[in-house]
Amino acid sequence: RSRNVGADKTACVAVPENFITLRSPQFLVGVSLGVIAATIKILTVIFIFLKRNRPVIKASDHVFCYLFLSSLFVGDLLAVLTLLEPSSLTCKLEFHVCTLFVCGTCSNLFYRSLKIYKIFMAAARFQSQRPFIFKFLSRTAQFTILAVLLGTSAVLAQIGISNGAWNYREASSLT
Repeated sequence: RSRNVGADKTACVAVPENFITLRSPQFLVGVSLGVIAATIKILTVIFIFLKRNRPVIKASDHVFCYLFLSSLFVGDLLAVLTLLEPSSLTCKLEFHVCTLFVCGTCSNLFYRSLKIYKIFMAAARFQSQRPFIFKFLSRTAQFTILAVLLGTSAVLAQIGISNGAWNYREASSLT
């Protein structure tokens, strides 16, 4: 049971928990919006792929667009998962999907910041010795760093789950 402030705002009163069922209008609207948002992202990826040779798409860096749209797609899945009734399975799924979403979004920011850094370093070509960080600016190195970030997030998520940090039964017994 959850707690809420009473009408006179002097005490907490128990409020019954009403979960959204799979046939309720709220669930259907949420899933419909999630599917529409995911479909828009899939269509955008297809459009970017088909029109990748146009100057506007080249200028916007289609790799960044793919990474960003895929992380937003995972965010759409997370929005639908949060509508389900809490259980051990849904809590674990929410944790993994949220981890992928946050890691994907942060990786996009890292990728974009490396691109900006590359632009600034290109202006400083008069240096005789290249800085150490310049070695990490190749496309292969960027994807390697991205893979390391994703792998580290996955390992940390597995450690958190194996230690019971996201165990629904333990959490529900605390209330």
